[in-house]
Amino acid sequence: MRASSRRSGSEAGFLRSAGLLVPALLLFGAAACSDPAIPEGTPGDIEARVFVDVKATGSFVTGEDEPVAGVGVELRTSAGEVVDSGSTDANGLVRFSGLRPAGYELRHDGTSPDGAVLATTRTPTVRVPAQGGVQEVDFRYVFNPGSASGVVFRDDTGTGSFDPDGDFPGEGVRISLFRGASTGGEPDLEAVTDASGAFDFPRLRPGPWTMRIELPPPLELVGDAVRSFTVNPLAETRLDILFEGDQVIDIAEARALGLGTIVTVQGVVTVDRGNFGANDIHIQDGTGGIDVFLGGTSGVPALVAGDSIEVTGELGDFNDALQIQSPSSVEVLGTGELPDPRAVTGQEVEARTFEGLVATLGVVTVEDIEVQSFDNHNLQVRTADGTLVEVRVDSRTGLASSDWEIGGSYEIVGILRIRNGVPRLQPRSPADRILPAEPVSIAEARGLELGTIVTVQGVVTVDRGNFGNVDIHIQDRTGGIDVFLGGTSGVPDLVAGDSIEVTGELGDFNDALQIESLSSLVVLGTGELPEPRAVTGQEVEARTFEGLVATLGVVTVEDIEVQSFDNHNLQVRTADGTLVEVRRTGLASSDWEIGGSYEIVGILRIRNGVPRLQPRSPADRIPSAQPISVAEARAAADDEVGQIKPQGFRDVIER
Repeated sequence: MRASSRRSGSEAGFLRSAGLLVPALLLFGAAACSDPAIPEGTPGDIEARVFVDVKATGSFVTGEDEPVAGVGVELRTSAGEVVDSGSTDANGLVRFSGLRPAGYELRHDGTSPDGAVLATTRTPTVRVPAQGGVQEVDFRYVFNPGSASGVVFRDDTGTGSFDPDGDFPGEGVRISLFRGASTGGEPDLEAVTDASGAFDFPRLRPGPWTMRIELPPPLELVGDAVRSFTVNPLAETRLDILFEGDQVIDIAEARALGLGTIVTVQGVVTVDRGNFGANDIHIQDGTGGIDVFLGGTSGVPALVAGDSIEVTGELGDFNDALQIQSPSSVEVLGTGELPDPRAVTGQEVEARTFEGLVATLGVVTVEDIEVQSFDNHNLQVRTADGTLVEVRVDSRTGLASSDWEIGGSYEIVGILRIRNGVPRLQPRSPADRILPAEPVSIAEARGLELGTIVTVQGVVTVDRGNFGNVDIHIQDRTGGIDVFLGGTSGVPDLVAGDSIEVTGELGDFNDALQIESLSSLVVLGTGELPEPRAVTGQEVEARTFEGLVATLGVVTVEDIEVQSFDNHNLQVRTADGTLVEVRRTGLASSDWEIGGSYEIVGILRIRNGVPRLQPRSPADRIPSAQPISVAEARAAADDEVGQIKPQGFRDVIER
């Protein structure tokens, strides 16, 4: 029989009080010595840990939870007598070793960490078994959480605090929180402001935090984007954030931002919801267009083409197509104006130059039809510039594969999109399949109202560039008309004699009738230049043959008005005594002489109410032949030349 007293946490023994030692020896020792069937057992250890359960998992997690050092812990018998005491080390641990098998009680006498409360009992009991070993006991603290919330807003009222009736809320702003004083690594928490600009972090550990504000352009923060604050236990921290600028940006600006950016844009819906899918729409403003995926967004009405809406959501992509996905807000603003299709070339489609816009390829030829399930189908079409372009047709648009014919010609309108790296045009409804109009004569076209879409064929009468880089003139056997190429891409360098077909809208520029906003220009080959029509000065003034290539015959220059870059206007007197304005092209003011006589050829045009003849090149200025004698004329007639006629003796030659 052996007994020992415990003097410290590392010594074996039972009871420190001398007053209890003898009775204990008498009680236990005598029985043990008299009855060898009851063993004393193997001494064991008790290890206590004091820590803060940061993430409230219920047990200690290394690297996440916080040990509490310097906490005093007492070891007592079940009767309450102190056996030993100690303090936790840097790991939050204290160990009592060499303990006789029995029941014990631990008492934690330390103070609670700031903002935390003890989640376990302060006096746990534990028993060292006869087999010995280490018994573990936790003193587990949890934090009394605080909170942080606020509003992102533009202080329109100038009060410094958010006024929901007068201030503009910042929706879709990402707020990231980092525990401590650094924003390194991944954020611990994130939130995105709602439609009222509000955000809320309801349960935060007390202590220092750092906030990072990701404000979408072009908004500008008032203050720093990174801010530090302290959360107190059971207290709310207010974090209002002010910004300046307009939250709504152009779609073109949105398309240039990185994926994941929250944007707010406004645009006109260009396709009925459901025609591309139950959750797919497309919007366009004056700068660009973008897809919108409505999946996960509740309460969105059945949008139709022409609805003007405001959308806030995150930029993402689906099969390479940029989109605003699962928007947090879709607000119908009213009715907008559908955009006119932009005329694009096949090469521009392939280069994705105008991706996102409603566009037209002009008149194309179908070379292949690939029919898929549910009659969805892809067309391979050849454009005017020779490019093979894919047209994607969703059967939900109401277009069927039987609506197309291989070898058939159509004008196709749609939205320029991309899928899995393949650029394509996607029609929206049967109205986007247009059978080419039959050409009308230029004379018929000239008799129609402005704004009418016409298709005409004619021969180019002036090299492109001689009247300006975007101006040409065409003529058929019935009349002539100007063609404005501005906004029409892929047009070749047309020259006089080219035969072309154009489709566009009748308009005017400074009173001159023209075909503009071309949807199609096709070079048919080479035509025959028209002979100039002989007109009088009075016919010029009366605009009788406006639009035709004409000649005034021999005229006399009475005045030369020189302008910048040697542009100049002539005032010429015609044979019938009318004073007519001639506008130069490709000629220098020094090519003319006041009092000089010339035959002038050109196109009859009008500018700001003034009829004029406009030469096309130096070849349209023909110096007048000098008069000859009757004898010279008779000699010429005898030689069957007959080309030079004396002024005043025309009847002699004709005999």
